[in-house]
Amino acid sequence: MIQNSKNHHRFTLTLILLVVPLSGAGIDIYVPSLPAIQSSMGVSHFAAKVTVALYLFGYGFGQLIIGPLSDRYGRRWIVIVSLLLYALSSFGASVSPNIEFLWVMRIIQGAVVSGILVPARASISDLFTGTAYLKAMNYSTVAWAMGPILAPAIGGYLQVWGGWHVPFYALALYSAVMAIIMLLVFKETKRKTTDKFIPLRQLVVNYGHMLRSFEFMAGVACLSLLYSVLTVFNVVGPFLIQSQLGLSPIFYGHVALWLGLAWFLGTVSYRFAIRFSALRVGLSYLSVAVLIALSMVIESVLYGLSVWGVVLPTLVLGFCAGAVFSQLYGRCIALYPNTPASAGALMGSIFVVGAGLVSALASQWQIVGLLPLALINFGLVLSAAVLFLRQNASLG
Repeated sequence: MIQNSKNHHRFTLTLILLVVPLSGAGIDIYVPSLPAIQSSMGVSHFAAKVTVALYLFGYGFGQLIIGPLSDRYGRRWIVIVSLLLYALSSFGASVSPNIEFLWVMRIIQGAVVSGILVPARASISDLFTGTAYLKAMNYSTVAWAMGPILAPAIGGYLQVWGGWHVPFYALALYSAVMAIIMLLVFKETKRKTTDKFIPLRQLVVNYGHMLRSFEFMAGVACLSLLYSVLTVFNVVGPFLIQSQLGLSPIFYGHVALWLGLAWFLGTVSYRFAIRFSALRVGLSYLSVAVLIALSMVIESVLYGLSVWGVVLPTLVLGFCAGAVFSQLYGRCIALYPNTPASAGALMGSIFVVGAGLVSALASQWQIVGLLPLALINFGLVLSAAVLFLRQNASLG
C-alpha cells in the first residue's frame, strides 16, 4: 500500500513537471518571431515588444487570484480548465487579425498560465514533506528552467519553418494534449482535512503586513530587477541580433537558449556556495555583474555593435543574476514561515509585474546599437546591488 502511494506521488509529480515549463515557454518560444510580428502586422517595434510585458502582467496579477482559489477549491480542475483556456488563447494568438487582438490574447495567456503553475506547485506540497519535498521542488525548478532553455531554440526553428503563427500553434497543441492527459489521470491532491481556506480579510491583512516590510519588499524589488535581465533581452535581443546584425531567428534562439542555461547554472552554482556567508556570496556575484555591465557600456562606446559583444556579457549577467535570484527567492519566503504560500504568491506577483514594467519601458526605447541595452543592464544590476546591501543591513 505504501509502495503504491509512493508510485502514485511520483507519477503525479511527473505530470506536474510536464506542465510547469509552459509559464516560461509562453514567452521564450515566440520571441524569435517578434521582428516577424512587427513586419507582418505593420506595427511599431513597441507594439510587438509589449506583447511580452502584457503576458507578464497577466501572469503576475493572476497569481494573486489563483492562489486563494486553489486553496479553496483544489488543484485538479483549476489546472485542467487553465490548460484548456491556455490552448484556446494560444490558438487565438496564432490567428490574430491585428496587434490589438494579439495583446488581449497575451494578457489572457499570462493570466491562465498562473492557473497552471500555482496549483501544480501547490500539489507538490500536498504530496511530499521533508527531504522528499525539497527534492520534488528542486525537480520543479529544473523543469521550469527547461522553458527558457529549450523554447527559444525550438521557436527559432518554428519561425523559419512556418512563420510567427507556428510557435503559438505549438503552445496550443501541447497544452490541449496535456489538458486531456490531466483530465484522464491527474487526481486531486488537496487534503480537505488539513488545508483551510484563508478568509479574504485575513489574506488582505497578511498581504498588507508583507507590503509594509522593508526587508520583504527590498528583496522582491531586487528579484524583479534581476529577472528583468532576462525579460529585457527577450524584447531587445531579437531586434539587435536579427534586424541589426542580420542573423537568423535560429541563431537568436540558440543565444536565448544559452542565456537560459546560464541562468540555470547560476542557480546551481549558488547551491555549492551556500555554505559561505550569504552577504559575501551575493555581493561577489553582484560585483561581477556590475563590472561586466560596465564593461559592456565601455565596449559599446569604443567598438559599437558586435555579435559577441551582445552575447558574452549577457550570458555572464544571466549567470550572476540567476545565482543571486535563487538566494533571495528563498530568503523572502523564509521571512514568513507561518504563511509561506501567501508570501510566495505576493512575491511572485510583484516581481513578475515589475519585470513586465521594466520590459514595457525597454520596449518604448528605440534600440539602435549596443549602448541602450548596456545602459539598461548596468542600471538593473547596480540597483539590485544597492537593494541587496540595504536589505542585508536591515536584516542585521
